[in-house]
Amino acid sequence: MRIAVTAHMLSVGYRVPGIAGAHEAVGIYAEATISSPGTTEYQRIRRRRNKSEYDDITIGKADLTTDLAHAAAVIQAVRDAL
Repeated sequence: MRIAVTAHMLSVGYRVPGIAGAHEAVGIYAEATISSPGTTEYQRIRRRRNKSEYDDITIGKADLTTDLAHAAAVIQAVRDAL
């Protein structure tokens, strides 16, 4: 989802700098510019992914299925926009 949104940003002339907070900036951009219900979930999904990697939490199948649907909706919205 982040890569798709980043591609959308690049297509309109924006670039995300390689600094701390860059992934959050991508989420802010997604919420502001891409019309998809999934974009409202971007930041929550990003934080959960981060916690799963660094805080050793487990993501259940139901949450994963829901998050995957949100990600697919955002990716489709980017495809449609490009």
